[in-house]
Amino acid sequence: MKTEPYREERLLRLILWILLTGIATIFFYSISIGVSGQTPVLSKGIEVFSINMGIAGAALSVGGILGFLFGIPRSGLSGKAASENSGEPSNGSSARPQSNERYGDNDSLEQISDWLTKILLGAGLAQISSISGALSSLSSRIDSVATGNSLGIFGVSVFTIYVVCGFIGGYLWARFSIRTELTRRDQDLAEMVKANSNKIQGIGNAVEEVRAELKHDFEVLLRLHERIDPSTPLPTAQEEKRIIEDFKTLFCKASDRVRFDVFRQIQDIRADNWSKDKVQMAKTIPIFKAIIAAEKISPVFNENLHRVFFELGCAIKDKQGVTASDYCEAKDYLEQAISTRDEIGNCDIQARPWFAYYEFNYVFCLFGCLSDRELNQEAQQKEIAKKLKVVYEAGFLKKICERDKTNELQKIRAWMQKYKLDEQFELVSHISTT
Repeated sequence: MKTEPYREERLLRLILWILLTGIATIFFYSISIGVSGQTPVLSKGIEVFSINMGIAGAALSVGGILGFLFGIPRSGLSGKAASENSGEPSNGSSARPQSNERYGDNDSLEQISDWLTKILLGAGLAQISSISGALSSLSSRIDSVATGNSLGIFGVSVFTIYVVCGFIGGYLWARFSIRTELTRRDQDLAEMVKANSNKIQGIGNAVEEVRAELKHDFEVLLRLHERIDPSTPLPTAQEEKRIIEDFKTLFCKASDRVRFDVFRQIQDIRADNWSKDKVQMAKTIPIFKAIIAAEKISPVFNENLHRVFFELGCAIKDKQGVTASDYCEAKDYLEQAISTRDEIGNCDIQARPWFAYYEFNYVFCLFGCLSDRELNQEAQQKEIAKKLKVVYEAGFLKKICERDKTNELQKIRAWMQKYKLDEQFELVSHISTT
C-alpha cells in the first residue's frame, strides 16, 4: 500500500514550506529592524538576520537529531527481547499485533507521551494556584512585543519552530526512509546469503561426486590389476561372463579418464604378450568385451571404438589353442572394427597405414574358420583379394610375409599362388611353391 509513503511525502513537503516561510519571515523581520530607527542601518538588519539564521540552523539540527533518535526503527530481535523482559505475551490476546517484519516502530515517543501526560497532570493539579501568575507574565511579554522590544521572543519563536520542524522531519525520515532502506538491505543480504548457500551446497555436492568418482575409479583399477595379475588363472567360460558383467557395471560408473586408461593398459598387455605369453594376453579378452558392453550404455570412445573391436579380435585370434569357432568370433569383431572405422569417414589408409592391419587380420581369420570350398567361391575370392590389396597398398604385405618365421601364412600363400595374386602383388619371391 502507498498510504504511509504518501503521508510521509505530504508531511515533509509541509515542513519544507514552513522552513521556507520561516526564512522569509526572518528576512523581512531583519529588514524591519534595520529601517525601524530614525536613521536606517543596514548592518543592524544583517546582524539580526545572521543571528536568527544561526538560531534556526542550530534548532533544525538539534530537532533533526532528536527526531532521528526517536524515530529510528527498532529491530525485530530487540523488540522481541523487550517484550520478553517486560513480561508481555508474545501471542494470544496481545495489545499490539505481532509483525513478521524485522524492523518495527520505535515506541519511545509513546512512552514519553504517557510519562509527560501523567507528570503534567500531576504538576498542574499541584500548581493550579500559580496559573494566574503565569498568565500575568505572558501578558507582560506580549506588551513588550507591542512596545517594540521583540528580539528575544522572536529568537525563541524561531528556535521553537525550527526545533519542531527538525524533530518531525528527522522522525519521519528515520521511521520511514531508513526503515525501508534497512529492510531492502536485509532482503538483499538474505538473497545473497541464500545464493551463496546454494553455491556452497552445489560445490559440496560436486566435491562429494568427485570423491565418489575417485573412489570408484580406484576400485576399477584395483580390480583390473587383480584380474591381469600373472598369478591369476584364466577364467572359465562361465567365469568370463561374470567378469564381463562386473566390469561393465564398473566401467559405466567410472570416469572417462579411467576407462581410457584401462584400455591403454590392456592394449599394451595384448601387444606385448600375443606371441610370448598367450595366457597373460588372453586375460585381456573379457576386459575388452566389458568395455564394448559398457559403450552401449554410456558411450565414451565414440569414433575410437573401432580400436577396441580390433584389439579384441586380435586377442581372440592369437590366444592359445585357438579353434575354428574362435577364428569366426575374431573375424566378426574385426569386421565390426573395419565397418566402424569406415563409418567415421576420415580414416585414410594412406595417411594411417597401420589401419591396414585390420584387413590382414580379418583375412587371416577367414582362412582359419572357412573351409577350402568356401574360400574358393568367387564372391569370397573377390572379398579376400580386396582386403589383401588394402594391405599391399599400405606397404605391409611384403613385410608380414618376410617376418613369418613359423609359416603361419602358408595357407594364405598357397591360396594367393593358386589365383595368381602373388604375381599381382609382386610377392613371387616370398611365396612358397609347395
